[in-house]
Amino acid sequence: MEIEYRTYNSGDEKGLAELFNISFHGSGIGFLRTPNEILWRYVNRPGSSFKEIRIASDKHGGKIIGSVFCAIEELYFNGKTYKTGSINDVAVLPKYRKIGIANELMKQALKFMNSQKCNLSSLVADPKGYARKKLYIPLGWQDFEKFQIFLKPNLRLIKFFPIIFPFTPMLLFYEMHNHFQLQRIKKKLTQLNYDVRIIHSNENHSKSLKYSSTSRSLFNNASKQQFNGFNHFTKELWHHFREKPIREDMFPTYILIFKNKKLIGFGSFLRQWIYFEKFGFRIPLAIVREIIIDHTKISMEEYLREIYYLLILSMLKATKERKCAVILFTMASKNKYSNTILKNLHFHKINGGVFMINPLDIKDTEKFPFALKKPINPDIGEMFLYP
Repeated sequence: MEIEYRTYNSGDEKGLAELFNISFHGSGIGFLRTPNEILWRYVNRPGSSFKEIRIASDKHGGKIIGSVFCAIEELYFNGKTYKTGSINDVAVLPKYRKIGIANELMKQALKFMNSQKCNLSSLVADPKGYARKKLYIPLGWQDFEKFQIFLKPNLRLIKFFPIIFPFTPMLLFYEMHNHFQLQRIKKKLTQLNYDVRIIHSNENHSKSLKYSSTSRSLFNNASKQQFNGFNHFTKELWHHFREKPIREDMFPTYILIFKNKKLIGFGSFLRQWIYFEKFGFRIPLAIVREIIIDHTKISMEEYLREIYYLLILSMLKATKERKCAVILFTMASKNKYSNTILKNLHFHKINGGVFMINPLDIKDTEKFPFALKKPINPDIGEMFLYP
């Protein structure tokens, strides 16, 4: 078999979708990709280049057997901007693995990143996975920060997964507890001129657009205060990924927090099906994309804590309204504040991926891996989708 290594050609999206669906469903659990989603997520992304998508194909039959996607973007660390090649969706069909295809694709991605004068490369990997040990570490990536996944089901889960019916009393108790806790906090904060609103943009897109520009500015500004490793959203990127999704479940739901009618914080999530193919069922998840509050607008630590509770409890309410069965957060292990709140709200915690860095061309006197006073916060809605 002869293998051809190349970049994306028009029409490859069908083969890439098939590749991802086969490669990432080896455990019997995964998310379905469609050709249109490939186009939206990779090809038509503002500022994208066909060269960012590296493909391995069977030279004779033309079948796509492997790929790696390398988005060129700017990430912030310790107040500085680093041109970064962000690695995603490293995939090889099962019967073509362990013959060097992924290694060659990653080497080509490194060559491409160097040609773009990237300062570093980042990716998220399974900390116990084969790829991290045998592929990423030998090629120069190093562990930088661990992530944790927080899950919380609601009563709707019984409809899709009846075997958990015996746990109904416990789920009902937590839902009632969350409801009364939300009402108590809302009453307290309303007296201080705080307000919360839920907008399902799949139902009221025009209303969500009213706050879109303000939300983008708040995210960029507040992230600089609180986080590292986040992608600064331009107007074009925000419009593409938040205002112009390709299908209904890609429309975000927003939970907006106001102080004296001015937006000071928000969270958002998508509704997406996760498939358990080996067991023959699927579950609708609420996948949290961001949760951000402008701390400079909060006068007291006590109020800040209460506002986080208000935001997350309102998000739980919104997931039920959008008919999701489980909500999923991904947080950096160093994000102690949000992690503590999620634990207090009885979220179930499991180990997530590890954020890895490959320093390609760091010209600063401060070399990687440097000490970070603020936690990593890339797109938290993608962190559980590590390759």
